[in-house]
Amino acid sequence: MACLGLWLTWSAVAWADPSVEASVDPPDSAQPSESTEPREPAWCASELEVWQDEICSYIPENLPQDRPTTLVIYLHGVIQPGTTWQYGPQRGMVRAANKHGFAVIMPRGRRGIGPGSMRDWWTWPTSARAQTQVEQAILQQWAQARAWLEQRLGKPFEKVYVVGFSNGAYYAASLALRGVLSVNGYVIVAGSAGHPPPTHLHRIWSSRLGGTGL
Repeated sequence: MACLGLWLTWSAVAWADPSVEASVDPPDSAQPSESTEPREPAWCASELEVWQDEICSYIPENLPQDRPTTLVIYLHGVIQPGTTWQYGPQRGMVRAANKHGFAVIMPRGRRGIGPGSMRDWWTWPTSARAQTQVEQAILQQWAQARAWLEQRLGKPFEKVYVVGFSNGAYYAASLALRGVLSVNGYVIVAGSAGHPPPTHLHRIWSSRLGGTGL
C-alpha cells in the first residue's frame, strides 16, 4: 500500500467536512450539577461499530480480493474530555478505508498521562513512566480488537499499519523506535521522535518526506 496515498487521502478529508463539529455539550441549566466534569459523549462517531465502548472499527463492504487483507490502527491526537474532536479524523479514516480498501480500528487513549496542562485529556503514553503504567493494557486491547475483526472476516490480516496523528504520532514513533509491535509499517503525521532514527527505520521516516516506503 502506498503510504503517501493513504496520508494524502486521510489529511484531505479529515478536516474538510464542514458538518463535523468539535463541540462541548452545553450545561443543563434545568438540572445543575455539583461536578464541573463535562459529560463524556460517545467516543465513536455514530456510523462506526464499537468494541468494548472505546475502540471504533470500520470494514468496507467490499475489501479488495486482489491484494493483502490490511488493517490500519489509527491513533488520535490529544482529545479534550467532553468534546467530539475525534469524530472528524474518524470519518476521514473511513473515507480513506473506502478508497484504499482496508479495515481500520480507532482506539481511545488514556486519561491521567497527558503532557503538561493536558494531563487529564485523552492521550497516549509518550513518556517512559506512562508506558510502564498503561502500555501493556493498551496493546493487549488492540490485539483483542484485531482478533475480533479477524473473526468477523473469517481470515487473518496479512498486513498491519499504524497511523499516528500529533500525540498519536509521537506514540507511534515511540513504538517504532522501540520495536514494540510486529507490524508492516508506520505513518507519522504531525509528530515525530526526539532523535534521529536508527538505520532500520529509514523506510518509516522516508515516508514522512513524501516517499512510499511502506
